[in-house]
Amino acid sequence: MRSLVSVTAWTVVVLLGVLFARRMLVLVASMLPRRAGRADDSRSIALLVAAHNEAARIPTLLDALARLEYPSDRVQVVLVSDGSTDNTARLMQAWSGGPFRCEVVELAASVGKGAALAAGLARAAPSELVVALDADCEPQPDALRWLSGAFDDERVGGASGYPRPSNADVSTVSRYAALERWAHHLVWLAGKDRLGMDPSLIGVLFAVRRRALDEVGGFPVGRLTEDVDLGSALVGAGWRLRWIGEAVAREDVVTELPAFRTQRNRWTRGLLQGLSRVRSWEQVFVALGYLDRVVLFAALLLAAAGTLSVWWPLGYLAAPVVTVVVAMHRGGAERPAAFLRAAMGMAVIDVTSTLRSVVGALMATPVRWGRRR
Repeated sequence: MRSLVSVTAWTVVVLLGVLFARRMLVLVASMLPRRAGRADDSRSIALLVAAHNEAARIPTLLDALARLEYPSDRVQVVLVSDGSTDNTARLMQAWSGGPFRCEVVELAASVGKGAALAAGLARAAPSELVVALDADCEPQPDALRWLSGAFDDERVGGASGYPRPSNADVSTVSRYAALERWAHHLVWLAGKDRLGMDPSLIGVLFAVRRRALDEVGGFPVGRLTEDVDLGSALVGAGWRLRWIGEAVAREDVVTELPAFRTQRNRWTRGLLQGLSRVRSWEQVFVALGYLDRVVLFAALLLAAAGTLSVWWPLGYLAAPVVTVVVAMHRGGAERPAAFLRAAMGMAVIDVTSTLRSVVGALMATPVRWGRRR
């Protein structure tokens, strides 16, 4: 028994060391000047939006689409109502006479985001790029131009934009969620992009090269994190991924605990689901996602039991603490102390939510996409 505990402790130490080194490498890289990029509007785009019961928020998206600074003859919009039972489809139909060519697809029953995007793509005209947007975001007018510019490099198969939190300071939960968003995008994905490490596709706003998408079989269907899975498939096929910080879409983050737990459950289990498709060690780390919290929790338990020096988990915490400080600065947090209190208050909830999600994944209990706020 003692030897088993010792092996467990050393395993945790090794994992903490690897995770710490990886975090610090990406953190330092995120502080370097961004890779050169440019805005471009020469490529044709099929812009897809899949929505399930988003009548309360989709008007904001549709208004934003009308303001996009991209030649109207190079954009076709396909709006997909995924079995919506509210006014989502009606609002889509009302907008379809807007500035861009538009087609509305109404699915009789909800099939999930990946399948809904696939249904929209099947109705889209040929194009060089395919752009996917979440129904509850607000892309800035130049977002498509910045995404298009990323494909000047013929090796690039996909590129994500930055979903900037628009309600960060509403509640403790929203402050924590905004901190995660800032850290993930403005530090993590920015650093990975600077190192050429193929930052994950992010479903709020991303673009893919049409022939690359066709090459990997289109949008993943029946997956909880279809964006990350698509990115893994593209990398596995030899394509590169980019993160473009100038391509911005405003989006609300979760503000209440039930929505946070639901979102964390879907993301954690979706990432674990992606383990079956990984083709590199970096993709393994991406698929394991939030399990760094589980490793840290295990280290704290071992330290409390006297099996491991408390300096191991405390030393590891230095990396996320520095990341949080950098993220708050880059995200423009106006009340840093409130965000730090939120981080400390939500830490245990975050870990326990991740543990529950891992257990749920092992028990294969069902999860569906839908409202996340």
